[in-house]
This record gives sequence, structure tokens and C-alpha cells, in this order.
Amino acid sequence: MKKTLTKIIGAGALTLALIGCGQPEYRYDGQIEFVSGGAIEEEKVKYYDTDFLNSQHVLQVVQSDGTLLVYRCMGLSGSNKVNSIMIAKQGAIGIYGRDKYGDEVLKKGQKQYDWYLAKILETKSKKRLEDINN
Repeated sequence: MKKTLTKIIGAGALTLALIGCGQPEYRYDGQIEFVSGGAIEEEKVKYYDTDFLNSQHVLQVVQSDGTLLVYRCMGLSGSNKVNSIMIAKQGAIGIYGRDKYGDEVLKKGQKQYDWYLAKILETKSKKRLEDINN
């Protein structure tokens, strides 16, 4: 009985640990603002996990010119390495992955992805401070 109970508790702890592998600090669905060329720009940003284990992270960005960017990352433990990018612009859609054609796009896309994650944290922090001050 004691061994069975220990196994059940261990399995439950492992399940909870795996389910918690997402990145809740980045979960966001809203606008971000930034300055570009002296003007304030605003883009629609959504970050979420897509599967039961929270191992696939998706960042969707609708830029001010209407371009849609979808960055996908795979991996447990909060991996933020971009595996693919979909770009929808003016009716054309391109999907880039880890191959000889997509590596250059992914390299630049990784920098953009990291920038967006930093802006999400900055935006959420600013909102929390506004909430506490009002």
C-alpha cells in the first residue's frame, strides 16, 4: 500500500511539473506600443502555449502595416528557440523552417521574437504599476 501511494504521488508530481513547463510570464493578448522613426507605433500581439504539456509556444504579431507574423517554438522547459515562422503579407504567405532556405529568415526572426518577448514583459510590468498607482 505504501509503495502504491508513493508511486501515485510521484506520478502526480511529475504530471504537474510537465504541465507547468509553459511560460506564463509571457502569456499575453493585447497591444504593445513602441517608438519607430519618432512616431508611436502599435501592434497586436498574442503569446500562448498550444498543447497539453505547454511545449509549443506561439507568438502572433499583426504589425501596423497588416503583416501577420507567427513564430513557433517547440520544447519543454521554456525553450525560446524559434523553429518556424509564417509571414502573411499582402495576400502572400511564406512559411520558413530549419532548412537551407529558412535558416537566414529564422536567424533574423529569432531576434524579433526575443524583442517581442521583452516588450511583452515591459508592457505587463507597466500595466501592473499603473494598476497599483490608480
